[in-house]
Amino acid sequence: MKLKKLVLFLIPLVLLLAACGNEATPSPQSQTTTGPTPAATPSKAATSATALTPATAGISMPTIAAPQEAQGDGLTMKAAYAVVSPMITAWNSKASLVAVFTPPDSEIGLDSNGRASQWFFEVFDPISAQHSTWLVKALPGGKSSGEKSIEDVLPKDRADLLESRKLPLLSTLIDTDRLMQVARENGGTKSDQPIGIRLVTPAKESDPLVFDLLFYTGDDVLRLRIDAQSGKLVENVKG
Repeated sequence: MKLKKLVLFLIPLVLLLAACGNEATPSPQSQTTTGPTPAATPSKAATSATALTPATAGISMPTIAAPQEAQGDGLTMKAAYAVVSPMITAWNSKASLVAVFTPPDSEIGLDSNGRASQWFFEVFDPISAQHSTWLVKALPGGKSSGEKSIEDVLPKDRADLLESRKLPLLSTLIDTDRLMQVARENGGTKSDQPIGIRLVTPAKESDPLVFDLLFYTGDDVLRLRIDAQSGKLVENVKG
């Protein structure tokens, strides 16, 4: 039962990530920086399973290389973005963030403090149609690295769709440590299937921007949807 639900949940994400693999041209530009020292993980806190339902139907998304094994202690979303933001600005100062996600891998997901060892940031310039995805990795010793993993130019129809999916500034959103705090307060405390998360603008303008998280305990599934701007619980469903 659990496996079936997990497969059904991940199929849309896998299809979206694979859709434009033939168009993306890798162009790595790596740099290592010193990141913030992660807070200690509470000894009794369990690893949490998290996943965000993609809302970018019809948009061709980049194919990402298989994630490497986790190396460092992990970074929150905002800490990871602080690493790569100057690199993105240097690449294209007009580029806007359109998606944030972690590898959809059971070994690389958010921990109970909202940290992941790898983060991807997808950006797009609507004027030039330049599009790229940047990877941030947590490294041993509290360090981190950032690199451009994909770069391409989108056709006009896909560029128009992606322009409507621009995310608000990350400074206006809650960070993932706060996200996991809200999750723990609403029953998200245990998991035996940690998976990645994805943050994208919802397809419907009336829908709130949310983090969508799944927690598994045996065959029991808990889905939490948490507003990315206010940090309020939007939905709590057991199934």
